[in-house]
Amino acid sequence: MKPQKKLNIRACRIFLIPFLLLLASFWLGGCSSEQQAKEDVPLVRTLTIKSDEGNKKSVYPGEVCGRNETQLAFQVGGRIIKRNVETGQMVGPGDIIMEIETRDLQQGVVTIEAQLKSAETDLQLAEENLKRYKALFESKVISKADLILAKDTKARDELRQELDELFDREFENVRMKTKVLALGPGLAYPVMLRVSGYDRGKVREIASQARDVMVQNPNLLNINFNWFEKTKTMRLHIDQDKARALGIDKQSLAVALQSQLSGITIAEFREGDRKIDIVYRAADLDPNDLSRVKDLSVAAFNGKFVPLEQIAEISYDAEEGAVWRRNLKPTITVQADTVPGITGNDATIQAYKDLEELRNNLPPGYSIEMGGSVDLRDEAIGLLMQPVPAMVIIIMTLLMLQLQNMFYKDEQK
Repeated sequence: MKPQKKLNIRACRIFLIPFLLLLASFWLGGCSSEQQAKEDVPLVRTLTIKSDEGNKKSVYPGEVCGRNETQLAFQVGGRIIKRNVETGQMVGPGDIIMEIETRDLQQGVVTIEAQLKSAETDLQLAEENLKRYKALFESKVISKADLILAKDTKARDELRQELDELFDREFENVRMKTKVLALGPGLAYPVMLRVSGYDRGKVREIASQARDVMVQNPNLLNINFNWFEKTKTMRLHIDQDKARALGIDKQSLAVALQSQLSGITIAEFREGDRKIDIVYRAADLDPNDLSRVKDLSVAAFNGKFVPLEQIAEISYDAEEGAVWRRNLKPTITVQADTVPGITGNDATIQAYKDLEELRNNLPPGYSIEMGGSVDLRDEAIGLLMQPVPAMVIIIMTLLMLQLQNMFYKDEQK
């Protein structure tokens, strides 16, 4: 019986070994597939987003640009007072985008209309005057001297010469000057010399001496001053005691004199865009007759009138009507015309040379300088010469840079 038991154990070993091998193969296969599955899954990072319960705000800078941009052009300018559309809003033809203030435009329209109306009135008046003068000329009521019409340049020059001769012959105390209208800023006289100083009386004296020297120059005509003579004045010295006794004060006296001499504006009359003052003035008194000023009536406190000479003393004097100054100094301009064929610059330089002796003997603080076209020429040349040094430096710098670039290119070659 023992051999049979050994055989059974051997058979069991034979069957058990393949079974264990099969079981081991299945176990190894399952492990390898599980490991391969684990290797294929990628590693990711997760982020959980939650709603912010606080009031935190984020602000980022940026610029909103439209796809299509259109440049707006307005026929008139002005201050914008209202904007009817917002950024990004759709607009169509005829929509009002902005409104401007019309007050300045309305004022401009009113001004232009007033100027147009004034020009039309002046034109109408000129046409009426022309018709009236033509009718008077045809009826031989007025002469050619009253109606001046020059057909061309030659006739104009001949007319100027006739007028000069007429005034020299029949109006010796009248200074007359005719000149052609200039296209640009013109001067009063072609020859102008300025006499400046501190004392007005001394300046008058030097200007008179300069005029005496310039009179000897045959190229100069109509020598005069821009201001020289004093203006006549009338002064009232009020007797305060007499005025108080009659109940007359300064204000009532001033009103009485103004109403009888100059007149007082009591109302205004409007005609279109013009205002005409309505002036109250004594009709039987000529304001140019100074001999009757002493007879002016002044109202007293009791309703009676007294003549002005009873309360005031009238005296006559002379004072400076106008004083021209240059650099805060009283300055008199000695001015003159030139004979035909002589330019103003040449005549001014010659007159300045003739005054050399007078200029050398002037007291300190007084001077005689050239004015007019010569002064304007020197001023213009000075303004042109101011940027010349900077221009020379810039040109030299550019030339040096250009030459340096040329040498550098030659070295590279």
